[in-house]
Amino acid sequence: MITHDALRKILIESHKAAVKGGWWSDLITGEKLERNKGELLCLVHSEVSEAYAAWDSDEMDDKLPHRRGDEVELGDTLIRLGDYIVGFDHDVDEIVWAATDMMHAAENAIQFNESAWPSLHVLISDVMEKERKGKDAIYSIAAVIACIIHLGHSLNLNVEDAVWEKLAYNASRADHKPENRRVAGGKKF
Repeated sequence: MITHDALRKILIESHKAAVKGGWWSDLITGEKLERNKGELLCLVHSEVSEAYAAWDSDEMDDKLPHRRGDEVELGDTLIRLGDYIVGFDHDVDEIVWAATDMMHAAENAIQFNESAWPSLHVLISDVMEKERKGKDAIYSIAAVIACIIHLGHSLNLNVEDAVWEKLAYNASRADHKPENRRVAGGKKF
């Protein structure tokens, strides 16, 4: 299982990478953007869907072909969550403490089955509903993280290493560079 310090570093570095990649600033003016929480949580949902599809088809990842697709996509899910958490000034330390407590509690109690995939979507939807209603979402966010980590652990995946490899890969991607996103057809979100 991932350590408290490693998880904290993943969350913070994920947001730093997104800022450095220009995802939090206007592509033309460079001014800071007010990001949409719902949009970013939908992107978290999309990563879970991609992880499920890769798991279901037993595919290797197309960007990191030496890793399983579900491993990399679960890593992408943590990257998106880290960006969200830090970008919207959630208490990283409180979330990490809660998530690690939840992971340790679940470590021997829960075994993987296919219901983990829709359960992860339900947990992300719970975060969205709490945020939409202005309620405290810290423990809901922590539950999403704990579920991701536990799911990866249950499937014998190294999600932590996949995160670091994917962050390094993303830093070099042409389609993630602001100058390429400015052109017609460039990646916008």
